[in-house]
Amino acid sequence: MSEAKSFDVDDLEIIDSGLTLKSLQVAYHNGGTDGVVNILGEDVNGRPRVTKQKKVVDQIIAGVKISLGEEINREVLSYRCL
Repeated sequence: MSEAKSFDVDDLEIIDSGLTLKSLQVAYHNGGTDGVVNILGEDVNGRPRVTKQKKVVDQIIAGVKISLGEEINREVLSYRCL
């Protein structure tokens, strides 16, 4: 039996941003962690596209790395399970 995933505000913001896993993977491929940081924090109507909060950004980057089969720092995931 699988557990239902809960969503928080950051999950909803990334959904509303129009970003996909593929777009985050491309940003990471082209610019590394800075590429993902830039796309997440891009200014849209005076607010970040998704977030500039370091803990959240680090977790998103960890998720992108996992999706690409890269090793990650497991401490990043201790904040909130992806």
